[in-house]
Amino acid sequence: MHLPNSKIHNTLTLFLAFSLPLERHISPILIALLFLNWVMDRNWKDKIENYKKHKIALLPCLLYLLYCIGMFYTENIAFGLKDLETKLSLLLLPLLFASQPSIPLKKLNQVLHYFTLGCGFAVILCYAHSLFLYYDEIQQVKNGTLHDVYINVNFFFSNHLSFFMHPSYFAMYLGLSAIYILSMLFFSGTPETIKEKIIFSAALFVFTITIFFLASRMGIIVLILIWLGTIAFFVIKKKYYFIGIGSFLLLTTFLFLFYKNSKIIASRFDYTLNTLLKKPPDKTSSESSTVRVLIWGQAVNLIKANPVTGVGTGDIKNRLLEKYKAEGMTGA
Repeated sequence: MHLPNSKIHNTLTLFLAFSLPLERHISPILIALLFLNWVMDRNWKDKIENYKKHKIALLPCLLYLLYCIGMFYTENIAFGLKDLETKLSLLLLPLLFASQPSIPLKKLNQVLHYFTLGCGFAVILCYAHSLFLYYDEIQQVKNGTLHDVYINVNFFFSNHLSFFMHPSYFAMYLGLSAIYILSMLFFSGTPETIKEKIIFSAALFVFTITIFFLASRMGIIVLILIWLGTIAFFVIKKKYYFIGIGSFLLLTTFLFLFYKNSKIIASRFDYTLNTLLKKPPDKTSSESSTVRVLIWGQAVNLIKANPVTGVGTGDIKNRLLEKYKAEGMTGA
């Protein structure tokens, strides 16, 4: 039985959405299969017509083209080629998806549904992994194979919890899933039965708590903005004043409890506030927020010095390192 290319494209897209929160090595394989399917689809006339309709979606391709042009005047060819490989999705994904007809809302929701299922499966695996480490440590202490006693809830925080990827990336994925679940619960009315509503609500609660446990500053900030936007919708649009006020009080209570009872989360916010309020930032600091601010400053200086051509795709790393050394940025 011969499957049409559009059917194969849709199936691979769902697998890609599901795998993104789980295993980063699967995504390149699925993207390669999508590219192979794209090449084998000989209906180029429709592809070109779809590209004309989705011009904005092709803008990342132009950015990738600029990176390619930057290779002509770069000295560090090896790093440049590695950078082009890392950024290859800027070229491939727009080409693959802009060649397809406009995605109906139903199909988009299906993709987001599979992505949310992947996030849910990833959350279960992360907590299972942390529980294993936690009880394995207790067992090692009992057996005398571990002499330093660390019965440590840190197994359920930050990079100890998120073993698939960096906690900040995972928090962003969960934030996107939270937006999808909220839209399903309160805007589209998709969950029709009580059972479905309970499952969606439970997933939303678990994702919210997990974002806090991941202790990603940006993830928590995004989550707060999501919930504040939802509360504003309840109050302004729906006139659900009691629900809005109750949700706001619940959110502030959660924030207060996490801040007071988690040194990790408290330190994240304290460092961020100190970085934003301290003028100028400490150049010897190795704290991530401070380092980011310092790096952004040096990147802006390089852009000002080379506004048209840049410094070359492969040379940006060397030029930044030179700036760090010259400015005494020992923590960068």
